[in-house]
Amino acid sequence: MLSETWRFNRAREVQHDRIAAVDDEHKLEVDLVDLSAQLRSIAPSGFEQSENLIEQVERPALAETIQSYLEQNRRVNASD
Repeated sequence: MLSETWRFNRAREVQHDRIAAVDDEHKLEVDLVDLSAQLRSIAPSGFEQSENLIEQVERPALAETIQSYLEQNRRVNASD
């Protein structure tokens, strides 16, 4: 599943311009502003675990879903 998303961070600030791809075990979330990524495990309860697994776990299907979305929905840069 792929979705455009937003969230509140721990400082209760809204973080927007994000996309997420989810499978039955993990959620890959990418910030569209700086392209930083977070991969989180999804607990059996449906809640995300807090540790970022981006350097430890590979989920190529999620990464391909995000990449495909970015290629199909490139934003127009007004300065070009």
